[in-house]
Amino acid sequence: MGAGVSLLPHSLAAAGFSGVTFLDIIGDAPDIELVVKWNPNNQSAALVNAPKRLKLPEP
Repeated sequence: MGAGVSLLPHSLAAAGFSGVTFLDIIGDAPDIELVVKWNPNNQSAALVNAPKRLKLPEP
C-alpha cells in the first residue's frame, strides 16, 4: 500500500477511513493555488456546476 499526504476538509475526519490519520493544521491555513481544466465538450453535471461551487470565474 502507498503512502501520501493530502489537504482535505475537516469533515472527512469523521468518515473513519481505516489506516488514515487526520491531523489539524496548526495556525492559519495556507493559501493554495487551484488550477482546474476540463474538456468543454464534457457536459457532466459535476463539471458544469464546478465553477459556481468552487467560486471560479466562468470560462
